Amino acid sequence: MHSITITLNNIEALDEAETEGLEAMLCKAKNVQLKKGDCLWGPGAMPDYEGYVVMGLLRHVVEEKEDHERIIQFYREGDFIHDCSGALTDYSIIAVEDSTLHMLKMGSWQELMTRFPKIERISGQMMTKQLLRHKQHVNMLMKPGPEERYKFLLQTEPELVNRVSVTHLAQYLGISRETLSRMRAKVAEGSIL
Repeated sequence: MHSITITLNNIEALDEAETEGLEAMLCKAKNVQLKKGDCLWGPGAMPDYEGYVVMGLLRHVVEEKEDHERIIQFYREGDFIHDCSGALTDYSIIAVEDSTLHMLKMGSWQELMTRFPKIERISGQMMTKQLLRHKQHVNMLMKPGPEERYKFLLQTEPELVNRVSVTHLAQYLGISRETLSRMRAKVAEGSIL
């Protein structure tokens, strides 16, 4: 059984026909292995597929100015990565860790949702979860200072603190690497939090 099937079943049990339809679609999926630092797609791409993260962690990055990136969001196990805009991308999706993805031809998931309303309902729940995580990131960026942002991150996404480099955390928080290092030291000595 594919990991997408397991993920969907964890949200709501699929019946036999839904499982068979999903598994048949997944047999046509391309498995992609990315090494840490590999790019899934970059600026100027027009993705004709969507990805499901089986294992690993990827970052959605925009370049703000030369040699300065901002991380918009992270994609982790169980997340879908897609761009349905039909326009050239102005960002990159880069592996933070060695990652495995199932790549589905654009539109194949839509066909599956049309055939099986339960899969459409589960997909909606998954997208809502992902959008809420993105909204949470935007709310964090609205915090007035770096210390408040870091505290918010520790409370809402503590696994990222252990899983992501200081550089990537700083890009995600919208602060300098040095500032983040100082705050991490303060947390370690117990003077904040």
